[in-house]
Amino acid sequence: MQLSSEKQGTKLWRDLRAKHFTASEAPAMLGLSKYQTRDDLLKQKKFGIEKEIDSYTQTIFDKGHEYERLARPFAEEIIGKELFPVTGTEEIDGVPMLASFDGLPMNETVCWEHKTINDKLATDIPNGVVDPLYAAQMEQQCMLSGASRCLFMASDGTKENMAHCWYESDPIRQKKIIAGWKQFIKDMEEFECSDEPAQVVSEAQTTLPTVSIKVEGGISINDNLSKFGDMLTKYVKAINKKPETDQEFANLEAAVKTLKAAESALNDSERIALSQVESIDMLRKSVEIYRELARSNRLVFEKLVKSEKENRKIKLIQNSVDDLKANIETINKGLGLNYISIQQTSAAFPSAIKGKKTFTSMESSLNDELARVKIEVSELAEIIRTNLKAYDSLAKEHEFLFTDINALVAKENETFELLIKDRISTYKQNQEKLEADKQKRLDDQQAEIDKNQQAETKPEPEIVKSELVEKTAEPMDSMVDRVAMREYATALVSLPAPDVQSPEMVALLREVSVKLSDMHGYVLDNAKPEE
Repeated sequence: MQLSSEKQGTKLWRDLRAKHFTASEAPAMLGLSKYQTRDDLLKQKKFGIEKEIDSYTQTIFDKGHEYERLARPFAEEIIGKELFPVTGTEEIDGVPMLASFDGLPMNETVCWEHKTINDKLATDIPNGVVDPLYAAQMEQQCMLSGASRCLFMASDGTKENMAHCWYESDPIRQKKIIAGWKQFIKDMEEFECSDEPAQVVSEAQTTLPTVSIKVEGGISINDNLSKFGDMLTKYVKAINKKPETDQEFANLEAAVKTLKAAESALNDSERIALSQVESIDMLRKSVEIYRELARSNRLVFEKLVKSEKENRKIKLIQNSVDDLKANIETINKGLGLNYISIQQTSAAFPSAIKGKKTFTSMESSLNDELARVKIEVSELAEIIRTNLKAYDSLAKEHEFLFTDINALVAKENETFELLIKDRISTYKQNQEKLEADKQKRLDDQQAEIDKNQQAETKPEPEIVKSELVEKTAEPMDSMVDRVAMREYATALVSLPAPDVQSPEMVALLREVSVKLSDMHGYVLDNAKPEE
């Protein structure tokens, strides 16, 4: 931050402020100020047009500066450091900003802001409540000075009527202020100065003649009903039935009052005339015709005023909605896709004009709301740009996991990155598990194949041939013993099942079959009967 040597309140100081966007102007820029509209600030910053300060307002300012001077020692006592009233400037993100500090210590770690105490501040400050109006000003001061907090004090220069609390700098509010000034600069380029609206007063209405009816003699009537009727008819025809401006609506409302007065005058004249004569048919017919003319048109115009005012409000709101949609469309083109919709914003145009009596005040409030939402959209666009960069970096080769990317990019940057990383990590873990399961199945299948192959190529047991041959090679006479025969049979049965597909085993079985046949014949020939 660059400190200025210009003393606060001087012409050079005011010239410096005119070239920068100041902390005290931040509330009006955000549409938070009770003292200046955003449109007025646009006019001031673009054309250098400032409202003249009258003597009463200047007296209030002078008192405020005096209370600030008297309260500075109290603030120094709380902070523990000497405070200096200084002005600092710095360009932040392309926005030339300025802040005038009521008090700033040499190390600029904290700052001090003083206001003239009132009932609201006396209630809010002890409870730590800081109105957004003041928070915006102090946040810009913290942004420029680098202070982490600001001592917020209100007093009349005495300790008895003093209240204070600490305002802690808020990074989110800082972003809003920067985005707000950027949008303000864009609006300032397109802003056109319009004539200052004067207080709306209805134009002078045509004065209808006083209804005069006198009864002279028997049934002689002296009246001016024809003249009155002609003028009333012309008056009704001349009324603007399609009002648009505040002036035209005021004129129409005044016309309603004039017609109401005409009705009353006709009723009174009829009553007076009838009190003079019992029955005058022509008089009553004329009175009734003109009275109905006044009444019917009055009712129509009353409804017209109401409906046209409503239509005008709707048109103003729709204009603001259309402007916002165009702004969102431009930003989406820059982002590459329709990431932002009007439904994602907090736009509340109907609420913005609630309680406003004139179209001028409605337009001003709608402009403030439109600017606020445009700032909100700009902040959202910045979040999306940051998220898209992170997405390109983190989700490379995993884009197929984010078919809902349009709904995700509006999340806070930290939340978005965590979501991307978590989804990719979960996918990789699932893929690793699938690969492990697949490999296990393959390993199990291979083990089964190996097992079957080993079973098919298992070598013939040597015991089959060797033991069998040894048994059958013995002399026949040594085998006639029944015990020996049983042992031989048992040994033969206990041998492993032979592979009948082996040629060697087939030959062996044939040999054994021959031997057994010979043995069977020998046994039958030499068997001895049992004793």
